[in-house]
Amino acid sequence: MKRLIRTSILLYIAILCVTASCVCTFAIGTDDISAKISDNNGGILSISYRGDTASFPKNSLEAIRSAEKSGADMVSVSVAMTKDGVIVLSENEENNISNLTFEEAEKLFLKNNDGSVSKYTIVSLEKALKRFMPKAVLVLDNGWDIKDKIAALCKKLDSTERVILRTDASAKEIAAWKQNGGSIPVIGVYKGNIVFNAISHISRLSKCGEKMVQYQSKNYFCVSFNNFSAKRYSSGDNARAVVSMYSKDLCGQREDNVSGWDEMAGRGFSVIETNDIEGLCNYINSTEKESDNLLSLYEKAKAVDASAYSPVSVKNLETALKNAEEALFTKNTSLGKLQSSYSTLTESLNNLTVLQQTDTQRGSLNITAGKIASVFIFGGLLLAGEIYLIKMRKKEK
Repeated sequence: MKRLIRTSILLYIAILCVTASCVCTFAIGTDDISAKISDNNGGILSISYRGDTASFPKNSLEAIRSAEKSGADMVSVSVAMTKDGVIVLSENEENNISNLTFEEAEKLFLKNNDGSVSKYTIVSLEKALKRFMPKAVLVLDNGWDIKDKIAALCKKLDSTERVILRTDASAKEIAAWKQNGGSIPVIGVYKGNIVFNAISHISRLSKCGEKMVQYQSKNYFCVSFNNFSAKRYSSGDNARAVVSMYSKDLCGQREDNVSGWDEMAGRGFSVIETNDIEGLCNYINSTEKESDNLLSLYEKAKAVDASAYSPVSVKNLETALKNAEEALFTKNTSLGKLQSSYSTLTESLNNLTVLQQTDTQRGSLNITAGKIASVFIFGGLLLAGEIYLIKMRKKEK
């Protein structure tokens, strides 16, 4: 009997250890994502729109879990509040949530993409935060009007770092809420087409501690997408710029594929929301690998002894190194830019020409800025001396 009790106690301790380990893993994962969001140099981050909707209904726990397994950093979901005050993951218009009690709402079955009824039901935000332990952060849409209730729930569950509100409220309104104790991070969405307002949007939100801002428009040439604005997203400690690509109307009619992602990454957008989370995660992984390859080649090229090669080939190498530095050490780097820089640097290394004797002789006669200055100074002294001698001769006569 004693042996049975001892065995039961050991088994219980083992279960506690495993549970603690899982909790630790969850905490580390969440902290990792928060750190990546804060690090504007930390590469591209992904948002899965409503989860893996190719396999599960949008806003379902299963869709969120599946997107996370594919590598999503964040998952956007829609929230609504029942008439008895429970916050659920659902589109209000689609299910008329505000007119239902939670007991009624949780009996509703979610629809698949093709409109058919699934076996999955609506869940509360509380259950979503309690039942599974995502490394991915939840981005909550349509929750600005109930932001205080969401904040209170997240505080109660110690989950303020696991949730981000997204809203098209003005930057001034967001800043005011944050200053009055708003405890949840916010993505402010700018939909205008005035360049100074777009810049003011990111500046105001950055000042109140927000790490991400979003720009969207149907217009391909919207100022939010041009290079002037992009410099603001990719300089200093500004917040990350977010673009939603699951709908063409949100990203200037660009495609939600490698071509579209590459263009927007090159324009300074470092958080991309997609309907193809697996494809985007593969693109991001390829970008990270290409960056590592370029960095390795860059270090090799920097170690080259330039004095052993002809001036022309060294000049080409220096140009290629500058391009590589721009691709490696600026924030608006795309996969295409990294690949192009790698190719150019490889070519310049392969085309280095060993310095010949004739090149050395020519090298001794190379014209430099110092030599030009010396010639002008020497010529000026000779001219001054000649003028002085002429004047002296005139006086003698």
